[in-house]
Amino acid sequence: MIKPGTIQSLPELPVPILTIYLDTNPATQINQGLNLGYLTKFESQAKALAETVPTDDLPLFLQQVQRADAYLQNQPLQCRGAVIFAGPDTWELIPLQVEVEDEVRWGTPALAQLFWLLDEHKPHGIVLVGQKRVQIFVWWLGEMLELEEKEFRMEPSKVKEMGPVSRPAGVRVSRGTDHDVYEHHVDAQYARYHRQIAQHVDLWCAAEHLDSLFVVGLVEMAKGIWRELPHGLREKTTVVEEDLGWVVSRAELEKRIEPFVERHEREREVVLIDGLLGDTRAVVIGIDETLVQLQQGR
Repeated sequence: MIKPGTIQSLPELPVPILTIYLDTNPATQINQGLNLGYLTKFESQAKALAETVPTDDLPLFLQQVQRADAYLQNQPLQCRGAVIFAGPDTWELIPLQVEVEDEVRWGTPALAQLFWLLDEHKPHGIVLVGQKRVQIFVWWLGEMLELEEKEFRMEPSKVKEMGPVSRPAGVRVSRGTDHDVYEHHVDAQYARYHRQIAQHVDLWCAAEHLDSLFVVGLVEMAKGIWRELPHGLREKTTVVEEDLGWVVSRAELEKRIEPFVERHEREREVVLIDGLLGDTRAVVIGIDETLVQLQQGR
């Protein structure tokens, strides 16, 4: 997962520098087999770009192209997309689990597409709830990073199971009252647990400026936490009623949660578009009409 410190340092990279965006998705047929499609496309784009590079820069440009080409041939990428910044004293490879468009630039760092990806893929919080523990993740740019884990331990009840007792013949001893008290104790323990997790998650979401939250787990547990969240955060929270506590592999966990995140992002885009199309305040639609309005200085 890309680190915030890396993002902040990119505009300060020394120039001139070679910027490469590659669609390396291994699920795409062109990127399978011996002849990797993303490598072929990079070589083709770099060759075309070389014709526009200033003469004084050309030796350095070709050197960085050869450097990147050698790396890509020896280190096949398994991520969906990759961004490379290559210069005499710079080598920054950023693997991404989101799709990118192929692009090769020379000069200052080409950051427009990367910043667009960062804006398009907002971070989401994932709270994975089990009966014995809660795991908290951040989902960003198609990847999950586990931040912490909290275990739930039931405090012992003051109500003890009744052992064998002597009683007169024909008299039955009822345990119904003790059972009800014990069930109430369990319910109270879980309610406190849900409340504590909700308070913790609320502070975390506010500190990290998360775009949305997913609470995933058995319906009783997930909704128990959801009900304890503040109203504003509840509106940004999706409850996913699926028990994933048995999933051990991070890759499998990402695979199962990704569809929920993608569906949420598509639904958010639809809401934004519907809002734009329903806006009567001088909104225009379409490239041609937009260009006309821009040319008129509007």
